[in-house]
Amino acid sequence: MKNFDEISRSLEALPTIPIVVSRVLRVVEDSASSANDLVDIIQNDQAICSKVLRVANSAYYGLRQQVTTIGHAVVLLGFETVRNLCLGVGVFRSFLPYAQRQVLDIERFWEHTIASGVCARMLWEEQGWPGADEVFLAGLIHDIGRLAFLAAEPKGYTELIQKARKDAAPMVEVEREEMGGTHAELGALLCERWDFGPGLVEPVHWHHDPGESGEEFARRAAGVALGNCLSHRRRIGWAVDALPPDIPQAALDRLELTSEQADALADRLENRRTEIESFTEALM
Repeated sequence: MKNFDEISRSLEALPTIPIVVSRVLRVVEDSASSANDLVDIIQNDQAICSKVLRVANSAYYGLRQQVTTIGHAVVLLGFETVRNLCLGVGVFRSFLPYAQRQVLDIERFWEHTIASGVCARMLWEEQGWPGADEVFLAGLIHDIGRLAFLAAEPKGYTELIQKARKDAAPMVEVEREEMGGTHAELGALLCERWDFGPGLVEPVHWHHDPGESGEEFARRAAGVALGNCLSHRRRIGWAVDALPPDIPQAALDRLELTSEQADALADRLENRRTEIESFTEALM
C-alpha cells in the first residue's frame, strides 16, 4: 500500500479540476471582472451549468420562481453563491467516476459534507460574520482528501475504511497510523494544487485540529470542524467513522460557543435535513 508521502508526491496522478473551475477562479481574482464574465464561463460548460441550475432550484434555496439561466441565478442568489456552487460542483465532478467504484456511499458522503457546510453557514449568518458563502464551500469540500485517497490507493484505503469500521476507531487516526498522513492533509495539498486560496485550504487542512490553524482563518476552520461534528452527531449523511467525533474544545473556544449552544445549533441543522437532502439529490 502506498504511504502518504508517496501519494502526496504524485498528486499529478489525481483528478484535475475542470477547466471551467480554473477559469472561474481567475475571474474571481481579477478585480476588473464582472458577473457577466462569470456567467459566460459557466454557461459554456453544459454539464456544470445544468448541475448549478438544479442545485439553485432545489428546496435548499427555497426560491419562489424557477431559475432558468446562470444569469438568472446570479440575480436571485448572488455572484458569490453562484461562484461557490460552480466550484463545489466542479470538485464533485472531478471525483465522481472514482467514488462510484468504491466502498464509500457517495450520496451519503456528499450529504454529510453539505450538512457540514450548511451548519457552518447557519452560524455565520446568525452571528453576522462575513464570508458565509466561503465557509459553506469549505464545509462542502472538507473531506475531499478521502476521495483523493480512494483515487490514489483504492484497495488499500478501502481496507482502512473497513478496519476503522470494525474497530470503531476514528478514521483520521487510522490514516495517520497506517499511512503516515490524513485525508485532511491530503485534501489541503490537493486544494493548493487546484489553486484554491488559503481561505479554503486552511479549513480543509485543520478541520480535525482547528486549534492548529493560522490566525487569519482560524474561525473558519473552527466552523467547519463544528459542522463536521454536528452533522455526524445528527447522522445527516455519513463519511466513514462508525462513531461521531467529539467536538474539539478549540472550535468552541474560537467560535465563543458553549456545548449547549452547539447542541442548539445541531437542532436547527436537524430542522434543515429535508433541504440538505434536496441539495444532495440535485448535486447527484
